[in-house]
Amino acid sequence: MNYPHRKNRRPDDIWNVYGEKYPMPDGFEDSTYGNDATPSYEGFGHKFKIWMHDAATFADVWGAEEPFTHPFAIEFSHVGEIWGGVTQDDLPDYQERLLETWDEVLAEIKEYAAVATLDQVQRELY
Repeated sequence: MNYPHRKNRRPDDIWNVYGEKYPMPDGFEDSTYGNDATPSYEGFGHKFKIWMHDAATFADVWGAEEPFTHPFAIEFSHVGEIWGGVTQDDLPDYQERLLETWDEVLAEIKEYAAVATLDQVQRELY
């Protein structure tokens, strides 16, 4: 895929700063691939994905007509792994959210972990 922002990277480009600006949460790994539109982290056995945007990558993914207000997108499921192109047709509990702050991302991780822990305890008990 051809991403226009990749040709002339600025020093503050998300690709240059994401690791410092947004420290990888515990239990997550850098899941960024060279052909991705934007850098990403994933955790919980490929069931939770965080995409980090700047204005250029946001425009590439969501369209230039969309105002850049959400530097983070998360995707998650409790029943299946998140891979490219996954939708609710593939995973009935699949969710995608646009978030405005890194603190919101960390809160979503905490909430996901609590539900995942509860699910695991219930499976072990029953």
